Amino acid sequence: PAAGPSSGSRRQTFTQRMLSIDWIGALLFMAAGILLLLALNWGSATNDAWSEARVIACFVVAGVSYAAWVAWEHALELRAARAAASRNPLMRTDPMIPLELFASADLCIAQYAFFVSGMVMIVMFYFVAIFFTIVGGLNGTEAGTQLLFFAPGLGAGSLSSIFMMRQLRQVRWLRIFSLCRAT
Repeated sequence: PAAGPSSGSRRQTFTQRMLSIDWIGALLFMAAGILLLLALNWGSATNDAWSEARVIACFVVAGVSYAAWVAWEHALELRAARAAASRNPLMRTDPMIPLELFASADLCIAQYAFFVSGMVMIVMFYFVAIFFTIVGGLNGTEAGTQLLFFAPGLGAGSLSSIFMMRQLRQVRWLRIFSLCRAT
């Protein structure tokens, strides 16, 4: 592996540690995420809001920002692969997310599955709380308290996933088991 700013001596000064952060990548990624969420929020306000200029502009700028982030991370990885020292301190940082992670199909599928299951969980909690409020007649605090009963199941599911990942060492078998269990 190429020697990056985080390699070398174990004791780095605060300034050296701050300079090793990929600030450009972080800003591009945050800007794209914020613009995407803003466009989704504004677009869902009314039925005809999706055709508004501000919503379309946010989607376009978010897409351009994500593309710029990928290009920036790729440039940082190319620089690290060449082990070329740059005069620019911004180019001496390690990539925020190594793009080589996306070469593994198992990892990409697992991350997609975790993302989708997280979204399902958020939506479920949102609508279960509304159900407790409207149908059950509970106030917001009581509805939120009722959601605490899901916590042991979430903890047990997380711990069992960690155990299975350690034992099976393959994401593929965990996916097959999870799909069989879900059906």
